[in-house]
Amino acid sequence: MNNTCAEELYNLYVTQGKTMKDISVELGIAVGKIHRLIHEYEIPAKKLSDYPATDKQRAAWSKIGKSKKGVSFAQEHRKKISEAKKIHAAGHIKTRSDGYKALYYPDYPHANNDGYVMEHVYIMEQHIGRLLEDNECVHHINFDRADNRIDNLRLMTKSEHMSYHSKLRWQNKKGSDDLSIQ
Repeated sequence: MNNTCAEELYNLYVTQGKTMKDISVELGIAVGKIHRLIHEYEIPAKKLSDYPATDKQRAAWSKIGKSKKGVSFAQEHRKKISEAKKIHAAGHIKTRSDGYKALYYPDYPHANNDGYVMEHVYIMEQHIGRLLEDNECVHHINFDRADNRIDNLRLMTKSEHMSYHSKLRWQNKKGSDDLSIQ
């Protein structure tokens, strides 16, 4: 991003008074990125009073704010909230935003900090009867990241995997339709 971007963002947000949502729709950029850029370019943030609203809406906002101010939960209630966040039983599957499925298995050696392991990795390790080596990865043959059937998974070294995808990009650039794994 450059100075022109900062000036355009300042113009839309401050001068024209548009909301981050309106700017994101207009520019085709995610709202979160607009928020980050406003902070990065040190554009002054709007106050609640800068937004158009009726007196009734402002009164409701004020009432909500005052009702929650200074509220502290009892230790028992805080414990319940904490436990609710850990509600996942072993084996819970979630689909990530990138299309991969993650399995909640906090004691598994390849689990991340949240206790999840990639489902395709788990399935392949169970199939081969060992953990993956550092230089190994699992490839989805049909390119569907959510399809973790063992017949759709192939164990490859990371260099084989990178080479395969590099060849695919080259073939796609040439217009070839042969996507088979050699």
